[in-house]
Amino acid sequence: MSNNIVEFKFNRPSPYSLKDIRIDYTQIIQEWLLKVHNIKNELEIEFLDLNTSVYDNEFCKIKESNERNALYHIMPYSTNLQVTGRLLTGESKQLFQFLIYGQNNCCGAMTVSKTSVNQKFLRTKLAQILQYMKEDIAMNKSMYMLTCTDIYHAKLNADQIDTMKDLKPYLPNTKVLLNTGWEVSKLFFNRNSLNVVALYTKDLDIAKNKLPVIMKIRLSEEKLVKIENVTIGTDPELFLRSKDTGAYVPSFYVIQGDKNNPTPISENGHNIQCDNVMVEYGVPPSKTAEEYVKNNQFVLDYLKEKVADPNNLELVIKPYVNFDENDLLGEKATEFGCMPDFNVWKGGKPNTVGRPEKTGRSAGGHIHVGYDNHNFITNDYIVKALDLFIGVPLVKMEPNNKRKEMYGKAGSYRPQPWGVEYRSPSNFIVSSPELMKWAFNQVLKAVAFINDENKRSDLNRFAYEIQSSIDNKDLRNTNSLIERFELEVLVEKKLVETV
Repeated sequence: MSNNIVEFKFNRPSPYSLKDIRIDYTQIIQEWLLKVHNIKNELEIEFLDLNTSVYDNEFCKIKESNERNALYHIMPYSTNLQVTGRLLTGESKQLFQFLIYGQNNCCGAMTVSKTSVNQKFLRTKLAQILQYMKEDIAMNKSMYMLTCTDIYHAKLNADQIDTMKDLKPYLPNTKVLLNTGWEVSKLFFNRNSLNVVALYTKDLDIAKNKLPVIMKIRLSEEKLVKIENVTIGTDPELFLRSKDTGAYVPSFYVIQGDKNNPTPISENGHNIQCDNVMVEYGVPPSKTAEEYVKNNQFVLDYLKEKVADPNNLELVIKPYVNFDENDLLGEKATEFGCMPDFNVWKGGKPNTVGRPEKTGRSAGGHIHVGYDNHNFITNDYIVKALDLFIGVPLVKMEPNNKRKEMYGKAGSYRPQPWGVEYRSPSNFIVSSPELMKWAFNQVLKAVAFINDENKRSDLNRFAYEIQSSIDNKDLRNTNSLIERFELEVLVEKKLVETV
């Protein structure tokens, strides 16, 4: 067997209780951590009974009947569990989480949803181990079928939707599910989210034949790399406002394009699209601050001259605005993205997103960082460093805005094919050429900081202070970090409007 491939074996338990399942899989996953990741760490698996929302150190503790959770009254005959695995020693991290719940008054079926695995442990078969755990929980409850859904990775046009029964989609969890005996039972089109969804099922009669599990796992060769050949891009969201009435106007009235089919406006990669009611634009990756400013200004000038002015509108760069309720009645105005972003400080756990007011919309100014030989470990360092060099100074520089109540938490990111997308900042960072140049140069300073092995350990040393500064607008920690790391705070004569 190759040196970078290990064989991991375990026997699936034949538990008499949910407590047995919790104990047995705690041991299995601890053995997996040691053999595959060389991590000797104590693991806690929590089974939270969602019908009571009470947990003690032994197991699910049932409240008195008059104190039961409202969910109990809706689904009184169902098992509803939130299962969470946490590493207890060292830096506290959530390893995984999923929900498994019975279909009320249904004979023999359970549903699994909201499975998340710490980004650092992807591609090493933890998700597959969890599938067996889900099956054992369901079989313990005398179930015969498990179900779940997953979203097709690309939007389809009308013609493709009509013939989608012929599709063989590659969905994010397809490989894990098919490797553990699940089947795609049906594809359907969700007209609310405009997603193509696959319904998966697992016949638990087959699962009852519990043969020993043997996994061949390729060890991760990812490690922190020197960050070289950096390119920087962005995809900010802007608003349009009527010059006559001052009311905000949905972008889909005047432009076309969407996430999967943006409208090109140059041969070099500049593009525009509708994102809900906002205008979103993209720029080609830049290698210098001057090029970055030029690329952003090209799109802003285009939007002003070709979109805003001809329609008696103006571009508005604000992080949060309110629309007239009558302008938010269409399907596009109620369509929100389904793909979550992640939190680097919480081990890659998906961020919880708050909902805006009924008429409110928020706008981001995400920063794209491309580099050679990119990987998850280096991405983590980049996001943490961008929190320090961009997120912390913005606490002082940016006016207060409601976007922070929903988006822009410290450590928000998405991994991308070219590197990583930093998602904490609002569109404030493109509100002037000076701010664009500042943001670009701060990325380069963050990269230089990471490449210095004598400095980068401070990112974890000051993790609490960085998060508190950004998430809580903690000026004491903000000022302390700015002074300690000599962070540049750009003083603008004219700042973006706020609400």
